[in-house]
Amino acid sequence: MICYVSTVNNRLDNSCQPVQSQNRAVLVPLLVLECPTETGGSFCISPTASQYLVHPEATPTASFHRHNAMLTPLLVAVLLPLASVASAGYINSYDAQAQAIIDGFSTSQVLGQMTQLDLSTVMINSSTRTINETALRAYAKLNVGSYFNTNWGDKPIMGRYSYNASEFRAIVQRIQEVSMEENGGHPVIYGLDSIHGASYVSNAVLLPHQINQGASFNPDLVYEVGRITSRDSEAAGASWIFSPILDISQNSLWARTLETYGEDPYLTSIMGASYVRGLQSYNQTAACVKHFLGYSKTPTGHDRDAVNMPDFDLLNYFMPPYKAAFEAGALSVMENYVSLNGDPVVASSKILKDLIRTDLGFDGVLVTDWMEIYNMYEFHRVASSREEAVSTSLQHTSIDISMVPGDADFIEYALNMLKKHPEQEARLRESANV
Repeated sequence: MICYVSTVNNRLDNSCQPVQSQNRAVLVPLLVLECPTETGGSFCISPTASQYLVHPEATPTASFHRHNAMLTPLLVAVLLPLASVASAGYINSYDAQAQAIIDGFSTSQVLGQMTQLDLSTVMINSSTRTINETALRAYAKLNVGSYFNTNWGDKPIMGRYSYNASEFRAIVQRIQEVSMEENGGHPVIYGLDSIHGASYVSNAVLLPHQINQGASFNPDLVYEVGRITSRDSEAAGASWIFSPILDISQNSLWARTLETYGEDPYLTSIMGASYVRGLQSYNQTAACVKHFLGYSKTPTGHDRDAVNMPDFDLLNYFMPPYKAAFEAGALSVMENYVSLNGDPVVASSKILKDLIRTDLGFDGVLVTDWMEIYNMYEFHRVASSREEAVSTSLQHTSIDISMVPGDADFIEYALNMLKKHPEQEARLRESANV
């Protein structure tokens, strides 16, 4: 069981004891307190509790700091396969190389690295797998750092529902080749929603949804799910996997309930951490845990909604799975579509700066969900334009990559922001060199 501490009596249930799991992870109590504002952070982790909810004893994952280059779009194709055999000295060398490259970038190139585009932006004909090389070269000259998705999002094309691994990999490879021809030789990173196996890849192993995985109560099995998902996704050219989903099921009306491990934060923590370790075990793919934070607490079941909850519930119910995943070595995290207590998460300093960076100490890549910065204008109605939305989000959060996803206007909007707030450039360069 997981132990919760009361902010009234500050007492830990003595019946809580560490438990040994089959996959050599020690499960320990997590103690979370609300912090006085004068402490400088938004939340406190009690010093009397262990620093780990799930602590892998077998193969410790290296600590990934904000300046580490493990998921730097510039170097990921070279560095990620070598990470398992690199010593600390080599890691530092990679950091220095990445920093030197970023230092040589113009401001516009830095913002290009923070831009992620949908595959459809560079495709002419999905069924014949024809790439629009004119568009691709134009984006490459802007130094766009990431592409994602498949063309079969909602309907069959020519009687087919997906590319097979060879077809998909050929497309990704051509995107890499053209990008590197135009941007000085820097590879891009390709992302894919492989949420129950590599579900967008034809003939890949299709696995049960997370709700079924959770019902197995078997973290070793979930480790294998992650491992197989990694293998099949990487075979298709995707090295950045947008899973697992660590949302806690709160409302059966919510259409994404089947994508969760269930309603228990303890079970979700164990399963999520096991999946992360399995998916990253090849050192060829990076997990992206999602959707940080409170996304599933929807009162209506809608995908985009206004969520209200006290900090105590947020920390003790929704946050533990992310803490476990970060401790298991998750390399990236995705934010979400909701507003939390009136503040869109995508613009929340409390959630996307104080909590995730200061309190949880996460140093990896933080990416938005689909078009969510623009949704501050389109949906949340807290910005008067897309440009204002970009300015507000980048100034108030530590977001590293914007899933734009349909154009490169994000770069221009951010450049306009920097004309008014030049002090923000150092923060953006840090994002380009995560």
